[in-house]
Amino acid sequence: MKKIIAVAVASAFALPTVAHAAEVTIGGHLEYVYTIADGADDDINTGETELTVTATEELDNGVTVTGTIQIVDDVDNDILDNQGTKLAFSGEFGTITVGDTSGALDATGDWTDLAPSGGGFNGDGKDNDILYKLPTLVEGLDIQAGMSPDSQSGSDMGTGDADDSANAANSFSLTYSAGALGAYYGVDDWTNAAGENGDKITAYGFKYSTGPIYVAIERAKYDDNGTKYDIDGIAAKYTMGDIVFGVEKQQYQLEATPGTNDLQNEVVMFAEYNLGDSVDIYISSVNAEESKVSSTTTKGSTTDSTRIGVEYVF
Repeated sequence: MKKIIAVAVASAFALPTVAHAAEVTIGGHLEYVYTIADGADDDINTGETELTVTATEELDNGVTVTGTIQIVDDVDNDILDNQGTKLAFSGEFGTITVGDTSGALDATGDWTDLAPSGGGFNGDGKDNDILYKLPTLVEGLDIQAGMSPDSQSGSDMGTGDADDSANAANSFSLTYSAGALGAYYGVDDWTNAAGENGDKITAYGFKYSTGPIYVAIERAKYDDNGTKYDIDGIAAKYTMGDIVFGVEKQQYQLEATPGTNDLQNEVVMFAEYNLGDSVDIYISSVNAEESKVSSTTTKGSTTDSTRIGVEYVF
């Protein structure tokens, strides 16, 4: 449950007779995962740790301004990162977001990413620096477009990774929902740090949700500087009160060429129990397979792991 603080600000930067009211929300996410993997020592790590402060205010002209400051614990690099820090303006014109925001493809889809740990659809696009969501033109239809200029990252502006320091990006997506059914289509393309050799993801997906049943499929094509991959995801879950049972399968495969085939395949089965409005415990069984096949050799590896986790959203 998020904590809302009502703040009345009579700022020194404003006229003495004008008071601006901003609603400030403080929230966050803490997660710890205990992993038991074949051929490795047991381990416990943070799954996701972040603190988010959001301020929302409606201006006299009817435009709503939302500022978000997000601090993420980047475990891999042992630093605190400002991923997700952004500023949004909403009104009859739609919504314009500037900062470390999702790209248009990243802002939709990812419908097969159900498991609390493991899995994850690899065709969901990157972050952009500017995202525009059009106003509703047709009931149920969501249209978004995003971009990053040449001098910005287009994938991880909050991290400032050297490899992404000069990427330009463009993205577009359509999402349509009608009752229990949903569908989306999106494109995300960007250049490398030299401004050339663009990569591109084209993805689409479908989902069906009714009562306790949810199923989804997604497919993407990823052109990595001329090396092309097919990405597939399929997932389902069944909700029974406070308990959720689910399964997802994710596949990342080099497009078939004579005599060679690279494949990454991951299947996750999970159960999740809701202890309350903000606390979940879960167990995931993850089977990850990687293989490289040529005309003369076959190399493959399979890793099985069990992950037990607890997450708290406040």
